[in-house]
Amino acid sequence: MEGKHISCNFDSLFYETLGDDFMQENSIVLVEVIGDKFENFVNIEDEAEANRLFDTFIFKIIGKYVGYDDLDSFAQVVGSEIDEEETKALRRIYFDCDDFKDVTAAVLLYYDRTFVTIVTA
Repeated sequence: MEGKHISCNFDSLFYETLGDDFMQENSIVLVEVIGDKFENFVNIEDEAEANRLFDTFIFKIIGKYVGYDDLDSFAQVVGSEIDEEETKALRRIYFDCDDFKDVTAAVLLYYDRTFVTIVTA
């Protein structure tokens, strides 16, 4: 993704938690991951260690937008919680493209106001 983005070796560990605990039909939910070992987790190469660190994280909703197809309201939520440039990048990459035309729900994960990953349904 353009702009600020954290790339994790084991970002797939987030998918079940985000999907099961935060995904809601016709909604876009912004979630923050909190943990003093997150920066260690980002570059870890050992899966067992990644799992151990992952288990220490806390997840909390930082914004919720209901109405997946009304991206103007979504832009207001993301713009107020993250920043305006982030909103433009997200719309262009994830929401204003054919790859996401059948998506009806999304959870966007952030760490310290920086994008980590997205889970969609």
